[in-house]
Amino acid sequence: MVVYPQDLHIRARKLWQAGNSDAEIARLLGRVSRRTIRRWRRKEKWEKKEENKEKEENEQKQENEEDNMKIVRRAIKLLDKKISQGEVKGSLADLNRLVRLKSYLKKERIKRRGDPDRAMSDEQLDKEIKNTAQRIASLEREKAKAKKG
Repeated sequence: MVVYPQDLHIRARKLWQAGNSDAEIARLLGRVSRRTIRRWRRKEKWEKKEENKEKEENEQKQENEEDNMKIVRRAIKLLDKKISQGEVKGSLADLNRLVRLKSYLKKERIKRRGDPDRAMSDEQLDKEIKNTAQRIASLEREKAKAKKG
């Protein structure tokens, strides 16, 4: 039995991950048969490793999306707090940016999976956005009255 160097196994796996068949990999590597490639693929469980890798990537994306939503929530709450304290003169453009970001993140999450547990947090976020919008609108009305008076 011939013992092939580990780097040959790695190159073969990379070619397989790129979508090549066992026969194509054998032809590209030259000195390895199609059967050997198939044996490596089964013995080293390339399919399972690929599935695990995809699962980890999906989990990481989901964590990133949740982190992004937390950031948007914090930004909305902070904007609302600063406006109510009179520290920031918010504008509808500021809120609009946050709303668009929130919508984008929400759509991305819905595409990946439908999660009924998220409905409540999205409703709460919508309420926060609505309250902040009302505060900004009332401040802008006050500004308009001040300019007239």
